[in-house]
Amino acid sequence: MKIVENIDWRAKIVTQVTEDCFVGDKKIAAGTACYLTTSTIQDSIELSFPPPCPTALFLSLAFNNYKASKPLYTKVVKPYLNDEFSELFTYFEYTIASIIFSFNALESYANDKIIEDKYYEKKFKSGIYGALSSDRIEWLSLDEKIGHVLPQQLDIKTPKGTVLWEKYIRLRKLRNKIVHVTPKDQKRSNVHTDMYPENIWSDLLQSHDENYPEISKKLILQFEDKTKLPHWLKYNKIKKI
Repeated sequence: MKIVENIDWRAKIVTQVTEDCFVGDKKIAAGTACYLTTSTIQDSIELSFPPPCPTALFLSLAFNNYKASKPLYTKVVKPYLNDEFSELFTYFEYTIASIIFSFNALESYANDKIIEDKYYEKKFKSGIYGALSSDRIEWLSLDEKIGHVLPQQLDIKTPKGTVLWEKYIRLRKLRNKIVHVTPKDQKRSNVHTDMYPENIWSDLLQSHDENYPEISKKLILQFEDKTKLPHWLKYNKIKKI
């Protein structure tokens, strides 16, 4: 049996024994980890494990790809690539993955954090207020979920209007541009009209200093009691680079 700190941080629900106890004649020491398990059959083998937290998996993917992209940036930004584009394209892959998974982490977290038995009081364009159940909240944009729904349900201040919110908006816009890429987003250079067009590739290069996994984690922390963090957030390995 392991203590809480030694359980993989990506596990969703992990608590600990608060004091020494016995199960039959077996002593369970204080600090021993407790967690629910899920079981599945794979290749005729039964596997039992604590369910991972989707938000933690997405944050981990985002961070690992961001970390991998950092050393590549200095290699690909140079006057002449001499037809050697493999490292540049790999940089794009890592950066795209980091951006998408950073956004996915926020979306997963918001959906999981919404309180099912609480209604959300929403003001519609008509000026009329209505109460939305969790089933209807599910269809709202992520902007509204983290900007209005969660602050209202948790009775906390909205992150809207902050520097962190502005960084989230940049993340969301870039993520949407990647997921819904259009020919316009891939605009090529033209010496007669626009030698240096703004396109998805320039956006990905210009975002090299934006630590989107860290931004995602910081925004998630806005909705948590710092003294009662869930296991996956308390022991997370998403660090600044």
